[in-house]
Amino acid sequence: MIFAVTGRGRTAQGVLEVLENLPIKYIKAEDFEKFWETKDDPIHRKSIYVVNINTEDCIVPRDPDAKFDKADFYKNPSKYRSVFKERFLPYVSALFHCIYWEGSFPKYIKNKHLYNLANTSSLRLIGICDVKMQLGR
Repeated sequence: MIFAVTGRGRTAQGVLEVLENLPIKYIKAEDFEKFWETKDDPIHRKSIYVVNINTEDCIVPRDPDAKFDKADFYKNPSKYRSVFKERFLPYVSALFHCIYWEGSFPKYIKNKHLYNLANTSSLRLIGICDVKMQLGR
């Protein structure tokens, strides 16, 4: 089972703190593809993995020669696209979404992505939790 937590702010840190009450093992986002090379290892059936995914891990410039720039991404989100559906979605069991998002930003997951995975019996996702921090309490 793999839990993905997006973001690095206070909300994401709170989710990670709660998940630490489980017997988890961390996977770095940059090591995620390499981790899946051993997907048939029997230890994976008994383990809960957590990957903390930041914007730069799943958003890339549309221009293949450009590099990700977070400030530019927030100013010009149309110049970027999400690779979450290819890089993470087929493997994630639960997604804890803890990042700021608005309609002009690329979507991490669309209904068609879930539908395509479900139709090929490749959908592992059992839940999505959009976690928001509430100030003033």
